[in-house]
Amino acid sequence: MRGLMSKSYNYDQNVESKVIKDTIETPIKHSFIEGLTISEYFNSSYGARKGMSDTAMKTSKSGYMTRKLVDATQEVIIKETDCFVNKGFLVSDIVDTKTDVIIESLAERITDRYPVENILHPKTGEIISAAGTLISSQDAQLMQSLGINEVEIRSVLFCRAKQGVCQRCFGIDLTTRKPIEIGMAIGVVAAQSIGEPGTQLTMRTFHTGGVSGGANIAQATISEIDGLVESIEKASDGLSYSVLIKNPVETVAYTVNINSIFRIKRGDRIKAGEKIVDGSISIPNLLLVAGIGAVRQYMIKEVQKVYRSQGIEISDKYVEVIIRQLTNKLVVQDPGDSQYFSGEVVELNAFTNTNTLLLNEGKVPASAVNIVFGLEEAPSKADSFLSAASFQDTKKILIDAAVRSKRDKLTSLKENVILGNLIPSGSALMDTQELIARAEATNAITTRLFLPKEDLISFIEQHVDLNSLPNKVLVISSKIVSLAQNRIVAKSSYPIKLDLIRAESEQIIGFSPQAIPIALVHGLLMADAGIDESNVPNHQNYILLPKDPYPTCQGL
Repeated sequence: MRGLMSKSYNYDQNVESKVIKDTIETPIKHSFIEGLTISEYFNSSYGARKGMSDTAMKTSKSGYMTRKLVDATQEVIIKETDCFVNKGFLVSDIVDTKTDVIIESLAERITDRYPVENILHPKTGEIISAAGTLISSQDAQLMQSLGINEVEIRSVLFCRAKQGVCQRCFGIDLTTRKPIEIGMAIGVVAAQSIGEPGTQLTMRTFHTGGVSGGANIAQATISEIDGLVESIEKASDGLSYSVLIKNPVETVAYTVNINSIFRIKRGDRIKAGEKIVDGSISIPNLLLVAGIGAVRQYMIKEVQKVYRSQGIEISDKYVEVIIRQLTNKLVVQDPGDSQYFSGEVVELNAFTNTNTLLLNEGKVPASAVNIVFGLEEAPSKADSFLSAASFQDTKKILIDAAVRSKRDKLTSLKENVILGNLIPSGSALMDTQELIARAEATNAITTRLFLPKEDLISFIEQHVDLNSLPNKVLVISSKIVSLAQNRIVAKSSYPIKLDLIRAESEQIIGFSPQAIPIALVHGLLMADAGIDESNVPNHQNYILLPKDPYPTCQGL
């Protein structure tokens, strides 16, 4: 049988003037092979016409959605190796609470991601996956079989990189199964990964021909408190139910429509933000009641539910990139001693850094609340006014930028394309980083010690215990020094790569007291040489060394 068909007429509107789809009450019981009755054929023609018109009209809408996604995320570029954040995203099975069907399992969500802390075997206490190492698919399956329900993983939602995001928070490149390269424009990749299947889903309506899916239902009522469902009673007017939720501190009553489908029953425990009756949750209400964490979890769940119900698997990390751009802004409430003004929209990391500086100086920090933007608004709130103006509301954005004397730092793709510059992505980003490194090195000359390049190999052999180092590769500018089999081999003509090398013990190489601290940053070997500065001639071919022994990660 063909089943129920969508109505292409007589749309209803709810109290918020949102159109509610409706379904033709009489199902089509026969298939095309059996043959339809006159009334079934008539109803089928409504659905077929709707399918054809949807294909023609909604394809352009899905294309516009892709454009909005790209505009919202084009500034998200991999610009660092590691931001060293100690907070992550807590993930578990994504479950459709209405049907109890697992939409995406925990094992799928944590495979090829970096855990924030060591994940221990619940019985033996052994480390299954160490902090900072990729979780393999085998380890992920093992965790799920052992009954581990939640894992905290590195995520772009919590990345503290100064610009863009870091390699560790994003994870591996799904095309190469290797760590994502610095300079990769993952925002554009994420937008295309979500937008393109959306276009395909629109095209599928041509084949199903208006067969009714889940009809849009009214907005869900959510609980404002954690508590116990005290009672569910029909109101005296007979048109609604009264629901009472109670905890030791307060009792809250809710009135819901008589036709609502309940998701709870008397005696159930309910958390703030969970549904009392079926429907779609209002994001602003959820933000107010349960906070930004619950909003992010809900958005990921809803996106995955739509795509996976159609057999399209999209990695969580791409959805997280989109959601990061929609939820990483704050509205300042009290500026304190900062330069912000009340009501200003600021970026989360910039706000956190400003407050850290204020606290260090003994000043009053600013306070702010989270805000969630839609895909239409997010691009216009970008730091770059050139990027924002190129999307929509051009006059308004340019006038606002002129009034505020805004300065565009040209950190993302669109503004550089507008001005004809190289985009800060791929090889162009590496060149920029090298220039910055050289400028920083020039400024640091007066406070650092030097070592001639020709003495580099002998210096490392004398001062570094090679037995304590694993077989790793250290890169120095265009030359590569390989530490393998207790010997050093110099090679030439290798591209610059910036990385902090980690040992198997999760200690960064050279930070142990047994060895001279070594890390390669922007093509400069940094180590405590203990050389008298007065005996070193001023020569450009020298390697930069810090005075302080065993510098911290931040220092490097």
